[in-house]
Amino acid sequence: MCSGILTCVIGVGLLGATPAWAAKLTCLTGSDPAVVFDAGQIAYARDYIQYFACNCSSFDGSPGKTRADYLKCAKGQVDRVLVANGWLRKQCKGTVKAYYSKSTCGQPASRRKTA
Repeated sequence: MCSGILTCVIGVGLLGATPAWAAKLTCLTGSDPAVVFDAGQIAYARDYIQYFACNCSSFDGSPGKTRADYLKCAKGQVDRVLVANGWLRKQCKGTVKAYYSKSTCGQPASRRKTA
């Protein structure tokens, strides 16, 4: 509780303020010192998902192993494991999820497009 109206107004004002340097925290760019770790965290995230959590070769398009299942697995790992444990900054989760949205994992071999 506030001891007086002035204390409450000042306290609420300070809590609502966002410093200019913290306003635009982005992935891979910016002045935040944590940006230097983004590329390594993204590489780790991709390896973790591919080799431990959602191996692409396990998703062949059969029931329960569709593209939607693969995307659910990958995106779930980003949110529930990588970001939650601090292995990936939350500013980079969109970058990692975008990578998986372009994959062909979970599509039947007959529908896969080759580059």
